[in-house]
Amino acid sequence: KGARNGIHIEMPVIAYQNGFQGLVGKVIEVGEFTSMILPIYDTRCYVSARLQTSRFEGLVNGLGNESGNIIMRHVHKRAREEVRYGDLVITSGMKSLYPKDIFIGRVRAIGAQEWESGLELEIEPIIDFTRLEYVFVLDLEM
Repeated sequence: KGARNGIHIEMPVIAYQNGFQGLVGKVIEVGEFTSMILPIYDTRCYVSARLQTSRFEGLVNGLGNESGNIIMRHVHKRAREEVRYGDLVITSGMKSLYPKDIFIGRVRAIGAQEWESGLELEIEPIIDFTRLEYVFVLDLEM
């Protein structure tokens, strides 16, 4: 769909898979009948995120591989005591174009360099982009 269908740049895009409403990305280009989406696994995509259970926040960034994991950076180091493998990561909604509480993925690895001020979490996306068929564009201006 495109501009004729009310699609415009910066609209969030989601999909449903395995019982989850997961974040796919955002619209970055719009033609009359088509749109281009920047997926969350792209290295240019940044999403303000939160760990669903512990509520620690960070910034999710893609690694450029549609079948690979993404990274959540700038998570406070004291989160190491509370973060568990498999914890869900959701959108925070904080100063973001993405509404809060959309699933992003699950924690797969926890790491940090001694000299860094925050944790770096490896996240497995909740959406399997290799099996993506239908997406939904959210109109938040309604």
